[in-house]
Amino acid sequence: MDPTQRQELARHLACLVEDGGDHNQLYVTAGAYYVLITGRKGATAVELEAVDNAYLSRGDQLTEGRAAILRERGYLRSGKRPGVFRTAVASEPLERAALVEEIVDIFARAFGVRAPIALTLTLGDGDSVRNVELVRSMKLAARDRDMSTRTRLYRALAAAEFLVPVEREGDDAPKVVETLAGAPVFACFSDHRSLRRWEPRPCAYVHLEAAELFAATLELQLAALLINPRGDVGGQLYRHEVEMLDAAIRRLRARGQN
Repeated sequence: MDPTQRQELARHLACLVEDGGDHNQLYVTAGAYYVLITGRKGATAVELEAVDNAYLSRGDQLTEGRAAILRERGYLRSGKRPGVFRTAVASEPLERAALVEEIVDIFARAFGVRAPIALTLTLGDGDSVRNVELVRSMKLAARDRDMSTRTRLYRALAAAEFLVPVEREGDDAPKVVETLAGAPVFACFSDHRSLRRWEPRPCAYVHLEAAELFAATLELQLAALLINPRGDVGGQLYRHEVEMLDAAIRRLRARGQN
């Protein structure tokens, strides 16, 4: 990282605790590797998260020696995050300068990166989508298989608003995440934390209400729709289930207009 980019990184670190909102983010990325720094306006500390081997392909995996560099700096696994993380004070220029050197060292020695490093700063509040009732219903459905529980789940699905990955910023068509028997499979997420469990790096996504999501994926001839893949709680809807939910929503809307 050249001196100009080091200065830019230091400025961005200052923005995390001096500007924006309650969920400011700075991604430092190079290829498959990332360090995510999060902070909020008025805070004295930031949280740093580094990519874990669970999200790296075999050729990009960290050796035991490289992973030890992260551990020596205090990065530990947590069930709440997809990567290893630690907290650090970042309220003063000297503290932020030390963090710049830490990040440079991680990319050089732990990640072995020689490629250009990209900085992506996002200031603002966290995504407000939570879908509490949907998550509760999915947990119940995993435990109880009776019809009333299934009906409750379908109602929660129909009322939900989802985070849906797209290929790039500005797109509105759901991204194909895999295929099944030659037909596309899409993914949707109940909340931002679940989205990051699937893809911890910067990921373009849109907000879609259930009716919009079901209609869009049916138009694209889906095979299945994954809900919170790799998340704490999730599931899968096959095409016939999406068709059923889409038809039910259309009937309810038609009744409301009469």
